[in-house]
Amino acid sequence: MMEHAIDVLVVQGGPNPWQPRGNVSSLASLIDEELQTQPAQLVVLSELALTPYFAASLDRSWLTEGHKVADTEIGLFAEIAERHDTHIVVPFAERDPATDTLHNSTLILDRNGQVVPGIYCSGPKFGEQTPTFRKVHLSENNNSTPGVHEKYFFNAGQGFVVFDTDLGRIGPVICYDRSFPESWRAVADAGAQIVPVPIATARPERVRMLQQELSVAAVQNGVFVIAACKGGIETGPNASVTYSGGSMVIGPSGSVLAQAPAREGGLAIRARLDPAELIEHTQTFHYRRDRQPTAYSTPGSTPSRVHLTSPNYQGVTP
Repeated sequence: MMEHAIDVLVVQGGPNPWQPRGNVSSLASLIDEELQTQPAQLVVLSELALTPYFAASLDRSWLTEGHKVADTEIGLFAEIAERHDTHIVVPFAERDPATDTLHNSTLILDRNGQVVPGIYCSGPKFGEQTPTFRKVHLSENNNSTPGVHEKYFFNAGQGFVVFDTDLGRIGPVICYDRSFPESWRAVADAGAQIVPVPIATARPERVRMLQQELSVAAVQNGVFVIAACKGGIETGPNASVTYSGGSMVIGPSGSVLAQAPAREGGLAIRARLDPAELIEHTQTFHYRRDRQPTAYSTPGSTPSRVHLTSPNYQGVTP
């Protein structure tokens, strides 16, 4: 349960060189400098923060790349988290050592630099522990050049995940996941009140709808939304892509609390999450109270119910 105001640093990552490693030093320096100037309890990075967004290509060399959870480059952010007494949401291309599969993932580092264990709140692994959330909805689109080819590189995640921290319960969704109401409902029903959304988007129709999607999701689910959007022009083997930027923090009422410039990278914005806004939301909007799960189900199906509890969560299941 979110009990105190949280100062958030949202890092709008810029273009990365087309290489699998050696991209993190400038990003780490930016975070370090920002936190030295002004502390924050939570830092959120953009999608695939440690590499270029290589899914905007069909470059086969990336099929064998990826970072493991215990990678030294992730360890660099763990040192920052510990040094500045903060939590960091780190999105990255995860190489699963057990299956040798690649995933578009995120993990959370606590203020001691430790990986926060997550719990699956939906899907076939419901209730199981995991160190990462793996993007569930993978984008594949050839409407523009070079297109988006996540299904070529990544294996999809098997469910949504919530992470218990001393800031409260956090439930990330990654980029394309945001466009599916089920993503939000899964983490909100499991008690998440803070939803980081690491994003790398460039298609005009997707950028045009970004703020509307996030604001509606925030108010319908009564959560804070922290969207960290990659910005700037990134050059791949066949084309250059201009990423949207425009990172934003949105309150439970759907209002934008802070927003970054469009199409720029390598910068950060700040916002304060006030738990009073969560209380105001419950007194103003009654979506959770007025839901009718049995009316949404079909014959033979069972309305979904979430029964995840933790010392930090005192919520209402549907």
